[in-house]
Amino acid sequence: MKPSTKRSIAISCLTLALGCALMAAGWGMGGSLSNGRNISIGGTNGVRLNSEGLFIGGSNGVYVGPYGISVGGRNGIYVGPAGIRIGPSGGAYAEVEQTTDLIDQAWIFSGTGYEVGTAIQEDDGAVIQNIEVEPFDRIQANIDLGDITVLQHGDSYFVEFQSNIEDYYKLSYSFDGSTLVIGSEGEQKAHWGTVNANATVTIIVPVGKGLKDIDLHSDLGDIYVGKFEQTLPKATLKTNLGNVTWENSRIKELSANSDLGDVTVILPDLENVGYELSTSLGEVMVDNDFVNKEKASRHPKDMESYVQANSDLGNVYLGAAS
Repeated sequence: MKPSTKRSIAISCLTLALGCALMAAGWGMGGSLSNGRNISIGGTNGVRLNSEGLFIGGSNGVYVGPYGISVGGRNGIYVGPAGIRIGPSGGAYAEVEQTTDLIDQAWIFSGTGYEVGTAIQEDDGAVIQNIEVEPFDRIQANIDLGDITVLQHGDSYFVEFQSNIEDYYKLSYSFDGSTLVIGSEGEQKAHWGTVNANATVTIIVPVGKGLKDIDLHSDLGDIYVGKFEQTLPKATLKTNLGNVTWENSRIKELSANSDLGDVTVILPDLENVGYELSTSLGEVMVDNDFVNKEKASRHPKDMESYVQANSDLGNVYLGAAS
């Protein structure tokens, strides 16, 4: 093992020891308790202990929990389920994208460093706003730039916005009855490429709460919907440039499309699923079997679940998680 790797592991182990000590100290000091095992000391950028782990000092601080050990956020050190990562480019034993996702997921659910309704400026220039919102049962999102992620987690409804081009591109939310509406505004698209523009929208739905309809559209960005416990009635996912992923949720009717990017649909099983899959330039695969043509279909709209998926330039995959 390389000396640098040994040092990183040693630092992470020391961090874990520190985390355990602070956890014990938190219980001893009492902190402010809510929802059972939930401790908060010092407010914003302080110490937070909840079901997701221990968080110290904001998203560039220290995290210890089921997602691994993170010191310094995306640009720091990570040791956990995805391996070992040192710095933003990763190490020899880590998948960079996977570790970034794990770190981001942990901090989204932390509550530390994200005062509700307050924008936080990160060291890399990104502005992050984590907002607890009223309950909703439909989502309608249409943005010019940014990734859109929908997850089921925890016991509250949240919307998180992140952008490094706040000066001329803003994400917003509103309500139309029980529908959460996500939009964007800003006309200076010519500047996006000059500043490595990046924006994300993350929508959190509590465990045990379902949705009646999901309608997500991004002109430039990936779309991802994670696993829900409940069967969802209908979802429409569309991006002009980016990948579309549906991850292991039952759905009665799904439309997933990308003009330029891959479309991946994972369902619990394919037993009662009808589908129409197509690509103009790419490959179509059904449950790990390549289809030797640009289209594949089975009992369209004549079964319990129906999936329509298309990419003009990219691969289309439909598979079962089990």
